[in-house]
Amino acid sequence: MHYIKYKEMKHHGTADFPAGYYHVTESHPQYAMPYHWHEELEIVYTLQGNSLHYIDGTCIRSQPGRLIVVNSESSHNIIPDRSVYGNGRKVVIALIISREFLEEVFPDFRNMYFLNEKEVTTPVIRELMVTLSHFGDGTELSRYEKIYRKGLVLQLL
Repeated sequence: MHYIKYKEMKHHGTADFPAGYYHVTESHPQYAMPYHWHEELEIVYTLQGNSLHYIDGTCIRSQPGRLIVVNSESSHNIIPDRSVYGNGRKVVIALIISREFLEEVFPDFRNMYFLNEKEVTTPVIRELMVTLSHFGDGTELSRYEKIYRKGLVLQLL
């Protein structure tokens, strides 16, 4: 049972695109994500540095090239390696995808559980995450760019 006080109340994404992008850069010095949970699926890709992800009581060590999936309603927090901050480059890319969108794509989504067994992901996954991260800068997108962005998320899934 989740404690309601730990539920993240922030809405991720927009009506036009049901996902939110987050980058950890030097503008987030000594960033650490406190213990929380949410209904969305969270996908975190580490570009540089190391971090500890505590997900439902299990500690997962991340390093460059690792993709971590935080399942819907999983309690989690992140403790980063602070030695990589301040160089101006992205350290982590996070994509948080709405449960409603996932249930449209996967009608049985509530019964799915993603495992974090691979320590390094494929170059294709890395490229998808990096490409998706470029759409999170607030620039207005054309209709075709919006379709392309949604297609990238579907490829990732």
